[in-house]
Amino acid sequence: MEKEAWKEILEIYHSYGVNCMRFHSWCPPEAAFAAADELGVMMQPELSHWNCENAFEQEGSFAFYRHELKAILRQYASHPSFVMLTFGNELHAGPSGHASMDRLLREARQMDDSRLYANASNCHYGERGADPESDFYTSMAYYQDILRAASPGMEGHLNREYPDAQHNYQEAAEKITSQGKPVFGFEVGQYESLPDFGQIEDFTGVTLPLNLERIRENAEKSGMLSSWKQYCEASGELALLCYREEVEAVLRTPAMSGLSLLGLQDFTGQGTALVGMLDAHLKPKPFAFAEPSRFRAFFTPVLPLLFLPRYTYSEGDILKAQVKLANYGKYPVKAALTWSLFQAGERIMQGEGENGVYPEGGLRDVGTVEFSLPCGNKAERFDLEIRVGEHANRYPVWVYPENGGGQETEKGVVIMENLDEEMIEQIEKGKRIFLEPVPDKAHLPRSIGGQFSTDFWSVENFPQQEGGMGLVIEEGHPALAGFPTESHSNWQWWIPAHGRPVVLPHRIHPIITVPDCHSRLKHMGLLAEFRLGKGAVLFSSMGLHFQLQYPETRALLSSLLDYAAGEFTPDQEITRRELEEITGGVR
Repeated sequence: MEKEAWKEILEIYHSYGVNCMRFHSWCPPEAAFAAADELGVMMQPELSHWNCENAFEQEGSFAFYRHELKAILRQYASHPSFVMLTFGNELHAGPSGHASMDRLLREARQMDDSRLYANASNCHYGERGADPESDFYTSMAYYQDILRAASPGMEGHLNREYPDAQHNYQEAAEKITSQGKPVFGFEVGQYESLPDFGQIEDFTGVTLPLNLERIRENAEKSGMLSSWKQYCEASGELALLCYREEVEAVLRTPAMSGLSLLGLQDFTGQGTALVGMLDAHLKPKPFAFAEPSRFRAFFTPVLPLLFLPRYTYSEGDILKAQVKLANYGKYPVKAALTWSLFQAGERIMQGEGENGVYPEGGLRDVGTVEFSLPCGNKAERFDLEIRVGEHANRYPVWVYPENGGGQETEKGVVIMENLDEEMIEQIEKGKRIFLEPVPDKAHLPRSIGGQFSTDFWSVENFPQQEGGMGLVIEEGHPALAGFPTESHSNWQWWIPAHGRPVVLPHRIHPIITVPDCHSRLKHMGLLAEFRLGKGAVLFSSMGLHFQLQYPETRALLSSLLDYAAGEFTPDQEITRRELEEITGGVR
């Protein structure tokens, strides 16, 4: 590839806000560095080492990598874009291997001490902390402290902690910077979305897209092709939301120097890891979530941050949150804080702070936003925009009336956790019920564990994941009339999404579908309605009535009960046997 081809690639990444390129266990050619010099993109090459057991301990290993290191520095170190280098990806080693790494670090500095060097990217997965000889620290964790929002097994705050816009890694990062090591996140992101099959036509060379063809065949066999575009859009919108939280959590951490994404391009190996905004050919995916401007809106050098304690509120609550400015641009920002609250695109409240000067190079206190949330007789979504000069950011806020969560005595609907013979007979004769079992494997044997985010990297590579890919929501369904929503997951669905998606008969169209990972493609849902005999069942596996301490679960339950108490006449039939298989039988 010539320089112009590299410029095209780097410009694609730069359009998404990327300013530094890590080359995972390899070093790019001269043309790449020359292109980066012209575009102002920083480069992090690595030695071609990827040994997670005994790096630099095999016979001849040290001599080979020493030769490679010196060749790289002789050839490329004059490029201003070449800013740092590590000796490989996720290296593990014993004492002799680390002694060799230390020697290479010393020799690298002797050749050129104007670059930064570290013994590895994500060395020992961070389990041994910072290396004394390295110039910087980049890892997924620091000992037991995770430095990103998600990791294999759904570890990390994004799936394990009730959502807010305050989480940061300051405590762990300060332990690293106190040792004189700047720290940045490693392989951040890795949120999958389901594949667009249109890209299959782009494989015109020697590589056959057998993986994508197999996924398409399985989707067709499972009867999912007609809904596939929705699945792609919904999983992608959730992936984008998760990427934003990853980025803002780091920006909320003044002791961190930044983050390195795993990538923005799909990876065809390791079970097919569809983690990009770009497909395998570096083309933006043909959906709104993959537009560069949407990613660049938060992946940017200067960004106002609203430290929201939560995203969901009850009517009349006071919303109070700090505003800070992450200013990693070239210049100070001189401006006043302004904020606006929007409802359906119309500004309904606004406020302004005093003028301030916010120097470049850190996270700066700007002010506080505080106001009473609007009261109304129905649930509403608002968007709170904060602005410091030309720099703006928006956050969704949901406000719910305090008449939610009524039980059957108020709504005239029976809530059942289990089915018994008497209740089944009553349903078959015409009774309508809301059926919501305890959300565990014993009560929902045909279910998987719920999660908020989409899969991490790929289920084939990390099989401990359950495989859910977010929610596809029939937002116009009357059952959700009292619960404002889009057609995909957002923060108000965090608690419901942690229910248990249930495998349903293929002819049943859920109100809330949970698309499965591309390697399994089970037909699953969290909310569905069926007719049984002359009666009707509104079925939920979200466990709402077990978690009424949250305003969003009270509101969603109230909306469902209102629907079940009204014109609830589902067309889809289910047999008694099928219903018992879903719920584990009669109890």
